[in-house]
Amino acid sequence: MDILTFITVKMKRAGLKREDLAKWCKVSQTTMHRYIHGEFIIYPDKEADLAVALKLSDAEREEFREIIAQTIPKKPMQKAFQAMDALVFGGGAADGISPEREILILDKDRFSMKGDQFFKRFLRNAKEADFQCTGRLLYGVNDDYFPKITDFIEELFRLVPQATVEHLIAISARDYTKSIQVLAAALPLLKHSNYALLYARGDHNDDAKRIFQRVIYISTSWLRDGERKYEHFLLSRLDQDQPECYVFSDPLLHEFITSDYIDVRRDYENSFHEFRNLDIGEEFLIDMEHKHDFICIKPNQSFNHIPVTAYNKLIGRTNLEVKRRCAKMIAGSVVADAEVDAVLERLIAAMEARIQASYTRRQIDVCSKAGLLEFVKTGRLSDHMVWLPEFNKQEIRLCLEFIRDRSNDPQDPYQLYITEKDILENGYILYAYKDAGVFIEYNEEFYKTLPVKNLYIKNKNITEVLCSYAEAHIPASHAIPADQATAYIDWLIKTYLQK
Repeated sequence: MDILTFITVKMKRAGLKREDLAKWCKVSQTTMHRYIHGEFIIYPDKEADLAVALKLSDAEREEFREIIAQTIPKKPMQKAFQAMDALVFGGGAADGISPEREILILDKDRFSMKGDQFFKRFLRNAKEADFQCTGRLLYGVNDDYFPKITDFIEELFRLVPQATVEHLIAISARDYTKSIQVLAAALPLLKHSNYALLYARGDHNDDAKRIFQRVIYISTSWLRDGERKYEHFLLSRLDQDQPECYVFSDPLLHEFITSDYIDVRRDYENSFHEFRNLDIGEEFLIDMEHKHDFICIKPNQSFNHIPVTAYNKLIGRTNLEVKRRCAKMIAGSVVADAEVDAVLERLIAAMEARIQASYTRRQIDVCSKAGLLEFVKTGRLSDHMVWLPEFNKQEIRLCLEFIRDRSNDPQDPYQLYITEKDILENGYILYAYKDAGVFIEYNEEFYKTLPVKNLYIKNKNITEVLCSYAEAHIPASHAIPADQATAYIDWLIKTYLQK
């Protein structure tokens, strides 16, 4: 019996409708439709809710559990999972715009030129005095060439490091696959501090779609003989992998396109959260983790899944000079010696509040073998602040035993999954807050100093995919079995952390 037949039969027996089940499980009718039709894997908590609502016997519950385990989400979710696999585990990226790819240029007369010729044209004034370059990247969810466009922007930043790019993306309210593909393609651009991302929570209306016929608009200007010169590039839809570009210097046309862009931009939200000190960051995370179940995908465990005893031991053995540096970064300014310990205690109290939330909210860490091994060898998490001391062997052991024991406790809502393959090699950390949004950190450079820029996109569709991905797809396809996960942590402790 498939899941549609099973739920339909039991629903009819219980005298319930789909909307009744949706209310009982506290999900939308659309989500319930996807559960019933096998498009979304049913989470354990929703499985329990459905079992109660449908008045299933113990035998029926067991049958229901087996059906869920055998249910493979249909194509839309599979494609979304493939996009996440490409982001989390690497590989599978689409080919970008190679230097030899032809670009059609319209400038007085129309002619074709290869990519390297286009970039030479684009950069011919780059050495002029006070060269400036501003890009506006527009993307509609119904297009399939987005990775090629992000490759173009990567090339732009490589050639003109001082360029700035503002990027509008639309997160589809209907197409889950496109939502994840857009997110996965946009994330690599986070490493550029001069890149700004804005997002719309739903699909474009017909008026908004018009401007998305234009994909990239680049404005350049420079000084020559005391006079500012301008040249603008409008790169439009790819036609058979060939971008079409119009080059002009007309100020009126530039003003028209800019005005058109600003009109659309008003419907977009800034996705960056800038934390100028850790107090602000912790307040945000505490609030989110007390309100929402959440999943963290990161090479090693989240900071809020480290026991307070480990933090206290670390601080207790730290000298005053290091404490001063830590307190300064936490508070965002120099802290008087008499207040240093209070600042550190405040941070530990905030971390303890986050830990307490994990005992009432379902929380999952998805880590990799290599990430945990790196933590054991270095005492540093993948997002370890440079000014924060390393954990010593005793403290690392406490950290590993903490997540191992919690994950093995059937009464504890915390769960640890360990993957064989490396994850998020490019330095991303993904937090999916259920029924809220996705919070993303890029840590290659940002953890050296503050302020820290984090990405937060309020979109339930994305988090629904991410939660299903982490709760169902990763355990089924990538995570090692629970007993092997326990054995791996025990092996790390025995091999590297024995006294």
